[in-house]
Amino acid sequence: MSLLNKAFLFFLSLAILGWTNTKHFYNHSTSKQNYYEFWDYQFVFKNGTKVFLTYSLVNIPALGKKVAAELSMHAFQGAHPSVGRQFPHSDWHEDKAQQRIFMRQGHFMENAPGNNHRVLFETQKNQGFLIDITFSQCAKSGPLDVSPAAKDTLHIISHIPHGQVKGTIAVGKDTLQVTGYGSLVHSWHKRNISDLASKSVFLLGSNSQLPTAKLFQDKNGNVLGIATAVIQGQSTNLRARSIEEKDKILTIKWNKNVPNTTINLNQVKQRYSALTNIDSWLEKQAARLILGGEMILLRGATSAATGIVHWTAAGY
Repeated sequence: MSLLNKAFLFFLSLAILGWTNTKHFYNHSTSKQNYYEFWDYQFVFKNGTKVFLTYSLVNIPALGKKVAAELSMHAFQGAHPSVGRQFPHSDWHEDKAQQRIFMRQGHFMENAPGNNHRVLFETQKNQGFLIDITFSQCAKSGPLDVSPAAKDTLHIISHIPHGQVKGTIAVGKDTLQVTGYGSLVHSWHKRNISDLASKSVFLLGSNSQLPTAKLFQDKNGNVLGIATAVIQGQSTNLRARSIEEKDKILTIKWNKNVPNTTINLNQVKQRYSALTNIDSWLEKQAARLILGGEMILLRGATSAATGIVHWTAAGY
């Protein structure tokens, strides 16, 4: 191979798989406006375990602005353990020079989203949990999507639509070294999510050509949010033209020349309540107001032509 061709492939790999970018990574609240803001991680490991981790800034009625951390797992040593943490807003810190967002000890996101991005969640609460994962071979971030929504504006960006991951996960004394793939999707909006939509779908594909998505559907059937997939070597945002439901089967039709995504809700592998890890009665009632009810998350996986689509659906 000629030197020119090698150089071309090197820079192509940087453009597609060597991506790091701090733009939009940090929180967007200011003294004049506050957001509900979410950093959603999904991981699928080769041993069959799945991990769902969200760090968030939320406005809780009667309690004010809080930092929240929610961890749930699927098929960890045959169980589905979970845990939640909540901190004062003053515990949220950002060190942009070090590309680091950190909360209390044991909770941080560091390095620009992309290769070498690392997320840590560690707590002794309940039986004790550890999630320490680093990304590599990341697809390029999708562009920021801004969508008008019910007297609000929904912002979503797929910081890492798809990447390889490795690290350590533990529950209690059971510790595993894991490898697999994952994603990081970041969103923010001013109103309760229940004011924006009554249903939602999150997707993660087994490869970067399948959509990674955070979608919401309102009571009129309108779909908000985006998906990001690598199409002809470029990270591309997709919009769902519709989400149709028939006999507990969801069909997502995209706006570009991308095959429909099908979700079979008859094949749910896990049911998880978003209120599971909220400790106090007052906080639980406040969460009901924010979510519009209990919100049961349905999780599973569906085969696609080019891989597997892992999904989480609520409200259907």
